[in-house]
Order: sequence, then C-alpha cells, then structure tokens
Amino acid sequence: MPYPENIKQLRSFLGLSGYYRRFIKDYAKLAKPLTILLRGEEGHVSKNKSNKISIELNEDAKDAFTKIKNSLMSDDVILSYPDFNKEFNLTTDASNFAIGAVLSQDKKPIAFISRTLNKTEEAYATNEKEFLAIIWALNNFRNYLYGSAKVNIYTDHQPLTQALSNKNNNSKMKRWKSFLEEYNHELYFKPGTTNVVADALSRMPPEPINSLSITQHSDESSSDNLIWHVESPINVFKNQLFLNSGPNSTYQFQIIFPTYHRHVIEEPDYSPRVLINLLKRYLNPSVINCIRTDERTMGKIQEIYPIHFNNYKTRFSRLLVQDITNESQQEEIVINTHKRAHRNSRENKLQILEHYYFPAMTKTIKRIIQQCSTCKENKYDRHPTKPKLGETPIPQFPGQILHIDIYMTNRNIVLTALDKFSKYAQTKIIRSRAIEHIKEPLRELLFQFGVPESVVIDNETSLNSASIKFLLEDTLKIKVFRTPPYSSSVNGQVERFHSTLTEIMRCLKAERNFTSFAELLDNSVYEYNYTVHSTTKKKPIEVFFGRRVSTDPNLFEKAREENICELKRKQTKDLEYHNKTRNPIKIYHPGETIYVKINKRLGTKVSPKFKKEIVKEDRNSTILTESGKIVHKSNIRN
Repeated sequence: MPYPENIKQLRSFLGLSGYYRRFIKDYAKLAKPLTILLRGEEGHVSKNKSNKISIELNEDAKDAFTKIKNSLMSDDVILSYPDFNKEFNLTTDASNFAIGAVLSQDKKPIAFISRTLNKTEEAYATNEKEFLAIIWALNNFRNYLYGSAKVNIYTDHQPLTQALSNKNNNSKMKRWKSFLEEYNHELYFKPGTTNVVADALSRMPPEPINSLSITQHSDESSSDNLIWHVESPINVFKNQLFLNSGPNSTYQFQIIFPTYHRHVIEEPDYSPRVLINLLKRYLNPSVINCIRTDERTMGKIQEIYPIHFNNYKTRFSRLLVQDITNESQQEEIVINTHKRAHRNSRENKLQILEHYYFPAMTKTIKRIIQQCSTCKENKYDRHPTKPKLGETPIPQFPGQILHIDIYMTNRNIVLTALDKFSKYAQTKIIRSRAIEHIKEPLRELLFQFGVPESVVIDNETSLNSASIKFLLEDTLKIKVFRTPPYSSSVNGQVERFHSTLTEIMRCLKAERNFTSFAELLDNSVYEYNYTVHSTTKKKPIEVFFGRRVSTDPNLFEKAREENICELKRKQTKDLEYHNKTRNPIKIYHPGETIYVKINKRLGTKVSPKFKKEIVKEDRNSTILTESGKIVHKSNIRN
C-alpha cells in the first residue's frame, strides 16, 4: 500500500485503520502525525474536492503510516473471544489529555479503546478524570459487561477507591456512581507501573484532533458496525425476532399485520453457532430487522454480527406493546389520546406508542386531528395562509383613485387621503370618529383632489355608514371599494403613508419647536409632498399639479405616461418580491366549511381564535359566507 498523496487517500486510510482501532494498542498516539494533516482548512475540504488537495508526508507521518499498516497485518488485531460465563477485567487510566481502557479475560485482551478529552473534561480534577475513564469504558463495553457474572475494575488512582463513599458530596461523582452500580463490580487499585496497557492508551497528545477528522476518538466511532439500540417498540419493524430462553427449542411464526412478520424463538442455550444459524434463517436483508432478547444473548449477537451480517440492517429493542388490529379500535384510541390535551400528531403518536401499535399510525392520527373542530377553533394557526398578492388598478391621471383612512396618534384623530397616481396626500384633523365629525372634512378632502372616480376605504364603522355611503355613491357618483375586515394590506397605499408621516413628525418634533399638533401635522405633510417619492422618483406635489411641465401640454402628457410606467414597474417589482414565499390563491366552493380568524382585540387569551363559517361565494381574494360576512382569504385557517 503506497503512501497517501492527497486528502481523500489519507481519509480513506484513516477510516480503514480507525475501524480496527479497538485492536491496535495506542492507536490514537500512532495516528497523530497523520491526523495533524487534517487540521485547519484541510479538515474542512469537501469530499468532492479532497482528491485534488495534495499532501506530503514527513518522516513522522511516514513512520506512523508504516506502523499502523504493519499492525493491521499482524496477529495483534486477532483478539480473544469473550466467555460470558467468566469474570471480565476492565483496566482504565486517564492522563491530562486522554483516557484509555482495555477489556480482558484470563490476561488476554478482548478490546482496546481510547479517546481524547474535550476542553471541559480537561478541566476535571484528577479523580474525576479517572472516574470518567471508568464510566466511559463501561458505556462503551456495555454489550459485553451488562448482566455479566462480574466485572473487576482496575485503576491506578488509589484515592478513587475511597472517593466513592456516600460522604462525597460531588454531584457528578454521585451521578456516575449510580451508573456504576448497574454492574456487578469490584474496584481495585493497580499501580501505574503494572497498568501499562491502559496507561499507554491514555497518553495522548495535548492538542485536540480536528473535529472533521475521520479518526476523531468518540464513543461511537468503534460501534458503527454493531446493532443499534432504539427506543421504539419492536412492533414497528416489519421483521421481528424474539429470542427467548426456555427448556425446549420451539419456533412460532406470526403475521400480526400484512407484511409484518414475527419470529418467536425459544432455545435453552444460544451458542454462537446457534445464533448464526438462526439469524441467517430469519433476518431479512430487504427490510430493517429488530431483535428482542436479554442483554447476555444480545452481547453474543454483537460479537458475531459484524462478521456474518454486515449487509443487514438490524436494531435492538426492549419494548413490546399491544398490537391493535381492529380499525374502529384504532380510531377510538387515537380520538381518546388526542382529546386528552389536543396536541399535534407527533406528540399523539409518541403517547400512543407507549402502549399500542398499528400500521399507518401517522396517517390515521393526522386524518383524525385534521377533522377536530375544537383544535381548529381554539389553537393558533402555526402556518397561516399567505395567498399571492394580485395586481391592483393603475390610475391613468392624478385624482382618479384615492385611498382614505383615519390616522390616530395620542389623542389626535386625523382623516387622511392619498392619491394613488401621484402619492400626493392631504389631511384633516377631526374631533372624533363620529359620522357628523367626519362627513364635512371628508367632503373638503375630496374636493381638494377634484372628486375622484373611485375611493378605497377600510372597515371603519363611520366611513361605512349610510350617510357617508349616500354622500360618496349617490351625491358625488364615486365608486367605493371597501377592504375586507382585518386585511390592512389591501389599503396598503395609505397605511404606508401613515408610517412615513409618523417618521417625519417624530424627526421634526425632535429638531424644531411647534406650538400645536396641527402645526406639526401641516409641516410634516408639506415636507412629505415636497420630497421625492421612491415609486415615482418625483415629488408628489409636482406629479399631481404638473408644475414643471404645465407650460407645454406635450411635456405634461409625456410626464403622465412616464408616471404610469413607473407605477406599473413598481407594482410588478413588489409583487415579484412579496409573492416568492406566498401560495396561489385557494379556491373555495359553496357549502365548504372554513374557520375564520377572530379579531385578537376581542375576548381574552383563552377565547376561541377562529369561528366556523360556511362558504356562500368565492370572490377571488375574498369569501362571502352564509352569515353575510366578507372574509379575506388571508384570515382563513390553513
């Protein structure tokens, strides 16, 4: 095998050798000159580019490469088989920068492990590092040691043997001690001069290995080829193996659900040969298998699995729940579970899986939850409807379309009007929002713009009164467009003017002294009308009155056409930007049930959020309900 010439080849070699790191003493130290090459920018090189980044090995790296290669080809990697009827010996050690352990029986090694400490662990006290080495080793060798006859643990830190008394108030040590008590163990002191194997494994370099290095030492780097333990019950897997212990050899085959196979096996003794034959016979390579058995048998399976079943997908589970085959019973369980707290489908599934299982559980739960009217009326809409914005009419001359609204600041009430063509604005201070206080100021505003063809107003009660309606539609022959409730974006022209006006007033007030609110308002509107607008690129007052081109009718017409083009360009640009994340407008059919958002200013925090309505007519961006309400589609629950 030649020396690696690029990052890809080095990663490949370290990945291969790292797979056998349990069988190579002091592997972390041996590989360090090579892993150094994967630090910094080289460690972040993507897989596709790694074969283009050349590397040059120095003498230390070449020597490390040769030693690891020779170790892979030597007899040292052939370790002894564990005998689960005998006691295990676990020898651990910790240095300032790493921890190591060796598992053995009858002075013959079974496996070696080591890893570097992270920055937090490096700050541990000496006794905590030594105890960490024990806990980490027990967790790593759990498949060997859990449920075994006895584990003799050897450490070269004598104070640790007394530090585990109940008088020690260190919470971390107490927590680790409770984990240690899961095992039938004895703790012994072994001087460092005799603890040579674990001591060598723990003498790691002080610098931590790059986090993207393939050979980074971690709990899971050596268990990729083992069977994973899962928290899900065995019922969820399509091929289930139950390996039970009993006096006789028996076998039962069950089909709980279509395509769900269950093999119930009972044997007096599960020897490696028996396990190999059983797994070859009943494991299915086309699905994910799951095994349920005791820890001792599982430990034996873990030993033979990487050798004989490398191409299978298998999991280990301790949980078994009740299978529900009756569909009505399935729905009853889902309904009762959901009604408990009306949680989402994921939480309901986890709740049900603690006791029951049936196929297509997720689909059934989602279907039932989607039909829950209580959830639709009372829960937040986490993904509200955002229909695409549509085009609005482009005015052809100043004063053709006006947007009218009421603006309030502190205790002052202002009636505002904005010309859509020129963005020219006028305001009137009114005493209140009562009809008698709005009617005359509204008439004066309209005359200032030359009586428009149409106006856009929102759902302000006074503006929608019969008196105002008679004034606009019957007396002045103006077309009125009323925005749907709770959809301020429809009247966005004047809403945006309110925002700009507020900013101007705030800034002017900070720099100048005004005797009254009326003076501040007049000055702010004046400055707005004499400032170049971002849409038309001109001053609103010049566009509205045509002052710069009034002496030449041809220039006036040219300016008007240019302004129309700017309005269309701006509208197209805005629609393109805002509709990127919006959905096409949904079509509703008469008789369809919808849930309409309730004004958040009404009620309390525990009041319903939506109200059930029946569709009478779909009007593109709005809905007419059977109760006579006009609802914008953005206020309908998704």
